[in-house]
Amino acid sequence: MLKEFNAKAAFFCVGANIEKYHEIYRQLISEGHAIGNHTYDHLNGWKTSTKEYLENVYRCDSTIKSQVPSLKSQEKKNISPSIRRMKLPQYSILNTQYSLIMWDVLSGDFDQTISEEKCLKNVLAKTREGSIVVFTTV
Repeated sequence: MLKEFNAKAAFFCVGANIEKYHEIYRQLISEGHAIGNHTYDHLNGWKTSTKEYLENVYRCDSTIKSQVPSLKSQEKKNISPSIRRMKLPQYSILNTQYSLIMWDVLSGDFDQTISEEKCLKNVLAKTREGSIVVFTTV
């Protein structure tokens, strides 16, 4: 759909999924979409030690770069923390190294019990100007 409308999107990728679906990841890059870090294993920072969480974030960075060596490195990388939760020490450290991007609308498309129409209604009802909507890709 994005290609059909010549639209670009930001994809915050889980590192393990980049490795599992590397062709799709490379397609996103070749089509000019923005890429961000969403941790390697989709960890919940609130339930993870700061050391383990940061190692997981950095592992995702390595995976992002290893799959497309020609990817230009950004001055400040983007991260959207998984589960939208992290501890203050995690935030404090990551905030110096990344632009933190937080979403405000969860589409619900991951729930296989809801219809496409219900998912669309959910998004339209909650989206406002400037909203960041989460859709899953896998």
